[in-house]
Amino acid sequence: MKKRILITGGFGMIGRRLSEQIKNSKNSLIVVDNFSSKLKPVKGVKFSKINILKEKSLLKIFKKFKPNIVVHLAAIHHIPTCEKKRSFSQKVNILGTEILLKYCEIFKIKKFVLASSGAVYNWQKQKLSENFTKLDPRDNYSMCKFSNEIQLKLWTQRTHSTGIVARIFNTIGYDDPNSHLLPDILRQIDLRSKINRITLGNMKPKRDYVDADDVASALNKMINYKKAGYSIFNVCSGKEYSVKDIINILEKILKIKIFTKSINSKKRKIDRLSQLGSNTNIKNKLKWKAKLNLVSTLQKYIYERKKYIF
Repeated sequence: MKKRILITGGFGMIGRRLSEQIKNSKNSLIVVDNFSSKLKPVKGVKFSKINILKEKSLLKIFKKFKPNIVVHLAAIHHIPTCEKKRSFSQKVNILGTEILLKYCEIFKIKKFVLASSGAVYNWQKQKLSENFTKLDPRDNYSMCKFSNEIQLKLWTQRTHSTGIVARIFNTIGYDDPNSHLLPDILRQIDLRSKINRITLGNMKPKRDYVDADDVASALNKMINYKKAGYSIFNVCSGKEYSVKDIINILEKILKIKIFTKSINSKKRKIDRLSQLGSNTNIKNKLKWKAKLNLVSTLQKYIYERKKYIF
């Protein structure tokens, strides 16, 4: 059966890659995006410039396009923004999701795929598991995502439809619109100089990094996943790396020396030391695993940044 897929935030860093993958299939696709990421539309993909808080505009899309699957990627992701603009972020991330779920219920949508985060888990050094690790969000963004998961679970219970949660870990893409670690490092580096000195925030935290194309392929697997009900999948590599590890790899790729200094103004007040995901569930049930390791991802990242941005 031909799928009719609506993606919110479909022209963001992850969404545009998923849109590229879907547009080459036999399925129909429409993207809803407010272009806050300032990234360009994907060629050949139908879209509507909409803020998901605008209910009337969203209703028109549902009436006209008649989707049977919704992939919800639209959100305020940037952690500092979520902390500084707490109520606004909650309005977009929580109320926006509730509005979307309301129309999914009215129009009897069969499947809803939600982009959540590995940050919803309790802070621990062991691998974070969908089945065993307690949830303990500790900042505004992860609290919103935790709320989204509950909203989706209740929706699946009310409607007997399928809800899938993608707990996405740290994603790397050359077109990341937010001031995350890699964009911050690259902005400070002079590629013509063999020695560079940069300032960063917290240096000790370790993260589980995944290439944006791999994340999109995982979401595509979820779109085609046939099990009904409510499911949760970590989208991660199962390996974690420190900031120092990232710097060491970049030095080898760029053939330069990078000296780092940690400064208080860049340090997050709330920052977990470890965020390592277990990828056992997604490997076993979706037959998915990341194609690129961190070295390959960073090589690709540097190539694409040079090609499209520098």
